[in-house]
Amino acid sequence: IDDGFYNTNAGILGAGTNPANNQAIQNFFANRPAPDGKGIKDHFVEMWGHTAGYLAGTNGLAGYGIINEPHEGWPYLLCQLNICPPGTTKKLEDLYKDTGKAIRREDASTPVVYSGYLTTIFGTPPNLGEPPVDNAMYNYNTYCLALDAWPQVPLPFCDPQINATAEQSRLYAEKYDIPRVITEFGATTRADVLQRQTDEARRQRIGWYHWAYMGIDPATAASNPEDQAIVKDPRKPIEGDNVQWATLAALEEPYPQSVAGTPETWNYDRGSQTFTARWSPQRADGTGSFTTTDATTIWVPEANYGSDYVVEVSGGRVVSAPGARKLLVVSDGSGSPVSVTVRPKNPPALALPPVPGSSALPGS
Repeated sequence: IDDGFYNTNAGILGAGTNPANNQAIQNFFANRPAPDGKGIKDHFVEMWGHTAGYLAGTNGLAGYGIINEPHEGWPYLLCQLNICPPGTTKKLEDLYKDTGKAIRREDASTPVVYSGYLTTIFGTPPNLGEPPVDNAMYNYNTYCLALDAWPQVPLPFCDPQINATAEQSRLYAEKYDIPRVITEFGATTRADVLQRQTDEARRQRIGWYHWAYMGIDPATAASNPEDQAIVKDPRKPIEGDNVQWATLAALEEPYPQSVAGTPETWNYDRGSQTFTARWSPQRADGTGSFTTTDATTIWVPEANYGSDYVVEVSGGRVVSAPGARKLLVVSDGSGSPVSVTVRPKNPPALALPPVPGSSALPGS
């Protein structure tokens, strides 16, 4: 598939200047015939149709992520400068449309998840057109790539890239009125970097997936995959030194899992470990209000609050048991916004060790 072009074996960061990789990508988008005579891209599209047919109706199915970090191939460096040739972008759009149709023939409702090219990690805009199918969701991966060159790089050096990727994803998703999600971030034991990313996700009010859950993932390019993991080896008991506790503590925080109304704001102050949230009981589509029996669910982690916590509510009331990990709050029926404040009653169960280059970490 690479037509014998030279392979530099330079790893993921060197893929953009790897001739073999670039030629293989070009042949994929050109639908080069496979040994059976059918195009490689056609095989890819059919694979997704088969996958959707197999998984349709599965409980807990979050979505079909068409391709992770799609690569531009030869125009990689141009796209990194945000002068990606229009034809290159159209190839990706066509792939999404063809794959989306194949998925929708088998599954009419599960979200189809798609992203811009790999260079969006650097903060370039996706430059994509409208979503390929109904009920689509835009995803993006976000990292501090400076860590690869300087593991103890001061956190402010990460800010431009983190801010740019978040802003470009926001602009695209809002343009087409679709949800978005961070599908990768992390790959480090740096607690301050992890917290910076989760802070950004909270500010943007979007969900996230951390890379990676386990330290034996065959897809990773890390020299020591355990450094990227929460659980080093899931085949062993998930306890003791098999867990990266500092990483878990950096990631764990309270958040609203579902809101019976329209979210207005939520925040988590790491210093005081105080969570606040405010929402209107009005439905987001303007078709009325949620009732006094419809509960908002807020996740209150033991890692942050120990066995119990203090709750203050205005415009509603708590209907869950004291100390429940899932805090349930309903409105009082007045139509006023509901506000919730959660504070720790006891010291937190987990504290973070100091991290070079960080400041104001919980427990410091």
